[in-house]
Amino acid sequence: MRKWIALMLALCLALTCLPALALTREELEADARVKVEAGIALMAKEQSGWAKVMMEHTQVTSVAKEGAYVVVKVAFPAMKAGVSAGDRHNGDAPGYLQRAVAPALSLTETAAYTIRVSIKGKNDNLTLNWSDTRSLQGYRKKIGAQASSAAKTFETARVRSAVSDYLLPKAAAYPKQRPETAPAWSGLPEYCAQAAPSLGLTAEQAEGRLPAMLMLLDITQISAKESLAAVTLTLRARNWQGMLETAEAQARQAMDAMMGVPDMTREEIEGILTAQLPAACFDAYYGTQRRHMTETKVTVDLLSSVSEGVGSAKELMDELAAYSAQVDAHVDSLMAYAATLDDYPTVELMDTSILEGSGQEGGAQVFVDTGKSDNHGYVCVRQQGCVVAKGFIHAGVRLWLPLAPGLYEVYCSYGPTWYGERYIFGKEAFCGMLMLEVPKDGNLRLSLQDGGEGQAVAPLPYEAFCSAINMDGEE
Repeated sequence: MRKWIALMLALCLALTCLPALALTREELEADARVKVEAGIALMAKEQSGWAKVMMEHTQVTSVAKEGAYVVVKVAFPAMKAGVSAGDRHNGDAPGYLQRAVAPALSLTETAAYTIRVSIKGKNDNLTLNWSDTRSLQGYRKKIGAQASSAAKTFETARVRSAVSDYLLPKAAAYPKQRPETAPAWSGLPEYCAQAAPSLGLTAEQAEGRLPAMLMLLDITQISAKESLAAVTLTLRARNWQGMLETAEAQARQAMDAMMGVPDMTREEIEGILTAQLPAACFDAYYGTQRRHMTETKVTVDLLSSVSEGVGSAKELMDELAAYSAQVDAHVDSLMAYAATLDDYPTVELMDTSILEGSGQEGGAQVFVDTGKSDNHGYVCVRQQGCVVAKGFIHAGVRLWLPLAPGLYEVYCSYGPTWYGERYIFGKEAFCGMLMLEVPKDGNLRLSLQDGGEGQAVAPLPYEAFCSAINMDGEE
């Protein structure tokens, strides 16, 4: 038994000492191909971003034994931007970006590299001198350099400008000095249609909110170091919160002068706020608030954004959604403020006086009052479609209207509380009209409650009354 074991050990030792089987030329080349492909595949699993894509799509183009080496030539995607340094987007940012990312999508433009695997042994005893780490070290460095070079082609000022115009477009390039009005933005509806669903907004809400957001946001840096699926944008935001506070203050002033504010819907209140955003934005952009700026970084998948639309730039949409949430908070504040207001704005009571027009002297003396009541009055006298005079009458006081002889339309209203010339005495007050013939001489007394010269005042709906007193020119 011992002899048998000793014999087997001797045989095993002899086999281990035998020289490796020699490989033919064809076998050396085939072995080199297999080792290179397997080594690159293994290496690719440890990579990410540009390098991973390049390694995963590396193809062996030729294998040949040349002297003491097996030369393996490979090709991999170059992935550089498909636009040159001199290309401009000329207002077509989506088209420019589609051209820029085309090579990264098609992977048809390639770079080449040669891997040389040394052969060891002599004569008929040849094998590959292979090491996964050492043999592919040059290839790894080449891929790293190519990845860095490809990334830099997407980090130019012109690519950044196109990305900015696509993801955060503005109506126009704003001048250094504050313009009188904001420039028109023809592409707003299309942009809002893409972005609104990602922001949880209606298209109407988006069109009210987004221009202010976009005016105060800039992309100052772009980094494609990781990959086109993870492009880092540095955003600079002017004082959003200060701008919204200014807009709310202006909205409150506007609401103070409006009728029926407590009954307004949330959509109507938001409309009042968004109407103030352009002016508030200009204050933030051109005024002292412009000093208050913040920076943040977001990562976007540029490939998806270009192919699927701006709404797929999730982190950017999240940033805009955070701003939108601030808008919601200010709408909430305005809703609470609206509940504290009266249905009509408070206006200081004025003296009995002619508010507009000086009248036309030469006829009878015309005196207007509100009768025996605590109501105040308002009159608008028209002739042939034109306003002759408007006047306000205190309760218990008469207003003298100098009128030339002729036929007049007298529109009148009375009530206990004066809301200014825009709302008169409100919808609940009496409104009416009568025809008044002014003779050449004598005295005429016109009571807004009782009429005059034996003629009663014919009631008018509030809307019709307001329309009549605000008409200008010939009928």
